[in-house]
Amino acid sequence: MFTLPSFIIIAATFLFIFLWHPLGMTAMIILQALAIAINLYTYTQTSWFTYILIMTFLSGMMIIFAYISSIVPNETMTKMPFFFSASVMATSVIALLLLFSQTMTSDFFNLPLVMTSLYDSATATIFKIFKTNTNTLAIILISYLLVVLIMVVKITAFNSGPLRSK
Repeated sequence: MFTLPSFIIIAATFLFIFLWHPLGMTAMIILQALAIAINLYTYTQTSWFTYILIMTFLSGMMIIFAYISSIVPNETMTKMPFFFSASVMATSVIALLLLFSQTMTSDFFNLPLVMTSLYDSATATIFKIFKTNTNTLAIILISYLLVVLIMVVKITAFNSGPLRSK
């Protein structure tokens, strides 16, 4: 089943191949993370899992962008070459054609039945994490992550951080 977030994920993946500047790469990965979160929300109908997922992706991307921007020299983004522009337009046209051809089939009208079966199976697998048998394991993992976060903050000093100071 193809949806608009699925097409955004596919298009962002094709466009990511042609990017060379860290700012453009970061924007594409953030776009992919948002599209994955929207796609996951449509399948599971639970917003807390997608919220945690998107917050994890974005916080990781901020850290990676900080490291990469300290390494890469200050350059401006140049204009897109013709091949890149043509691939963007071709991907968009193919995505729109697939989207419109999908709406013409009979499977598109059976979507609520498919979505409810996906909702039940996906929600069941997500809620297995927080059953009463695994609550202690979840609390231990959360506590461990909190302790590691505090340790990293205490170890990292302002004058010896990852970014260049000028």
